[in-house]
Amino acid sequence: MTANGGNSNHKDSAGLNAESAATASEGTLSSSICSSSSNIHSTHEVQEFLLHPDGTWHLRRTNVAIGPVSRTFAPANLRAASSNAEYAALVRRWIDAAFTLRYTGGMVPDVHHILAKGSGVFCNPCSEAAPAKLRLLFECAPLAFIVEAAGGSSTTGQCSVLDVLVRTPNDRSKICLGSSQLVEESLAAMQAA
Repeated sequence: MTANGGNSNHKDSAGLNAESAATASEGTLSSSICSSSSNIHSTHEVQEFLLHPDGTWHLRRTNVAIGPVSRTFAPANLRAASSNAEYAALVRRWIDAAFTLRYTGGMVPDVHHILAKGSGVFCNPCSEAAPAKLRLLFECAPLAFIVEAAGGSSTTGQCSVLDVLVRTPNDRSKICLGSSQLVEESLAAMQAA
């Protein structure tokens, strides 16, 4: 299953399909499938606001940034690990390396944690038994925009989440976003689905 409910022949903005992505060298491919072709980090700034009890918003932080390296992970759709061996191995590797586990069961609080701490990764691949459930238009793309604007990366395994063509409001997508190093480490798990 690919993002957008499409098939493996879906081409990303670089013109790569899933088959050519798997055979391309990792070094040349990872930048095109983990960051949007529009490079929004150079043109956008992420700011954090706090809602006060009186109903007013106050600017709390400017230039919110996500570093490329982290030791915090938020795995999602863990049912996919039962039939996605790459995902099971990735989670095991992070646990064995004593990474900090952040799991709330929701993408929004986990991504908020990544933004608040300045690093981390949210990884939500899929498998035949556990298909993608997050909506591209309302969940994946907006958070991918914020994460990439803060200097992080996002991917579906085939391309940046921001480079996926939205066909219907109900399109579903797998997603991995956060610190670029961990997003790149997750590519095999994201592509295995």
